Amino acid sequence: GPLSPTEFYLGELANEEWSINADFVKEFDAGLASPLTFAFGGEFLNEEYIISPGEPASYEPGPYSAFQPVGANGFPGFPPDYSGSLTRESYGVYAELSADVIENLFIDVAGRFGHFSDFGETTIGKIAARYTVTDTFGLRGSVSTGFRAPTPGQLFTANVSTRVTDGIVIASGLFPASNPVAQFLGAEELGPEESTNYSLGFTAEFGGLELSVDLYQIDITDQFYASREIEVTDAIRTQLIAANIVGAATIGQVQFFQNSFDSVTKGIDVVASYDIDWDTIGTTGITASFNYNEFEVEKVFDPFLFGLEEVYDFENEKPKYRAAI
Repeated sequence: GPLSPTEFYLGELANEEWSINADFVKEFDAGLASPLTFAFGGEFLNEEYIISPGEPASYEPGPYSAFQPVGANGFPGFPPDYSGSLTRESYGVYAELSADVIENLFIDVAGRFGHFSDFGETTIGKIAARYTVTDTFGLRGSVSTGFRAPTPGQLFTANVSTRVTDGIVIASGLFPASNPVAQFLGAEELGPEESTNYSLGFTAEFGGLELSVDLYQIDITDQFYASREIEVTDAIRTQLIAANIVGAATIGQVQFFQNSFDSVTKGIDVVASYDIDWDTIGTTGITASFNYNEFEVEKVFDPFLFGLEEVYDFENEKPKYRAAI
């Protein structure tokens, strides 16, 4: 109303982390074409994501609010109910063996064990090889697995902003999957992604031109992504209010992160470099790179939360071609 402030303190988002790690390398004579390199190490990581509340006027409803967005226009402040902190501790240990097992064949094998205070244990691994066909041509490839936990921010952030949709001003919220509003609309607790990665390529040299070409494929299961914007109808709002869910009276749209689908990314990387020698003046190095990607959603878990429009956006919103020189 007419007594509303025109400046607001909206609160604060902060991410704090600290880690300690150690890595060790030792070479052994194992009777192979080169010394056997043994590497191992570990890391401990502490992460904390903090949401500090804004001043009351930035998020409180006034006498003119009714069911319209409340607080500061554009971006209401963080209320105490959406504030607090989330802490995660994790540690991991790894070991790696690599050597030229025969004169022209290099093999690298590695494994890593990790533990997350909120997601339990995981073990991932990698095997890579390079075969030198000639002094100027080599083949290489790898297979590996991966694990990606949601960040504390993705698990904890509740962010409400003011939007105009079809001429109507509404409050649109991005909530964590654990938030009662999100769970009321079908959200499930967010879990980690797992992946399998494949690559195959070659390196070559042609009269001073160095070239590397690699094909790769990344299969991701349980990929997390923001759901579509779900409109809070009058009927839904009535149910939310009846369930005593905080903020239900003023939320017009809701999004939340979910393990939404399985995906496949296929691509190619090409890197070429050439040095021009100017005798006594010096040398100029030229490098050109090219990358092509195709993104495909293989399986959608809930078409209501991640529909055809969201699939199209995921598969087409990122550039497929990138080049640099």
